[in-house]
Amino acid sequence: MKIFNILFFISFICLGFISCNEEHDFLSTVTPVSGSAKLKVIHAAPDTTGVTLKIDNNIVSGVNTILSATVTNPAVVTFGSFFPLAEYFTVSPGNKKLNVGFATPDPKVTADLSADLNLAANKFYTAYLVGVKPNYSVILGEDVLPPTEAKKTFVKFVNTVSNTPATGYEFLVNNVVVDTKTTITNGQDTFIPLDQDGTGRFTIVVRVKGTTTALSTLSNQNFVRGRVYTVLARGIHGSTSTTQRVTIQSYTNN
Repeated sequence: MKIFNILFFISFICLGFISCNEEHDFLSTVTPVSGSAKLKVIHAAPDTTGVTLKIDNNIVSGVNTILSATVTNPAVVTFGSFFPLAEYFTVSPGNKKLNVGFATPDPKVTADLSADLNLAANKFYTAYLVGVKPNYSVILGEDVLPPTEAKKTFVKFVNTVSNTPATGYEFLVNNVVVDTKTTITNGQDTFIPLDQDGTGRFTIVVRVKGTTTALSTLSNQNFVRGRVYTVLARGIHGSTSTTQRVTIQSYTNN
């Protein structure tokens, strides 16, 4: 019995060390694509309040990560929100039609905007609804999730502001410029590694390039090492409205 207790204790200690060393391994928890495509949809059109979404004839409920052809009253995805809140939802690969309805919960209403999405198997994507009336569009970007590193946090900076000044926006992390964006760059934004010792915090600022005034600030962000994040700029440049001014927000991709 003593030998059994000693072996159990040693096994318990070893398990503890293994658990501690896996802090960075969050990408292993992302649901495998398994022959399908994975998709997020971001509502970044600042002069609309909410939209309903359909992929082909399947309704995005705003809650579930499984598309449904039977939902009759889908939840509205509001400006600045994304679907789903966590993970990605699964879509069969190939050419898909994203249908967007503005301010209507009725999925039978003709779509106000349609966009073709060409989705490949075993890849992750984000579709951004951008622009202002009447020039709305959907931009599809592939999220190439980087391999995890124990002492790195990865952040992608995306600009969806359609009237961005010609000089572009600078994104600063802890007072250092790490990226500049003039447009959404056709969704081909890449994840940038940031050093992360496990205790550090990040303050992120967006400003017009060549100026010193912050348009929006995310203070003391507790980004976890090994995880992958997107920082999104949205709104209308020059607007003083609390709902439409340029704002940055962050969300995790894993």
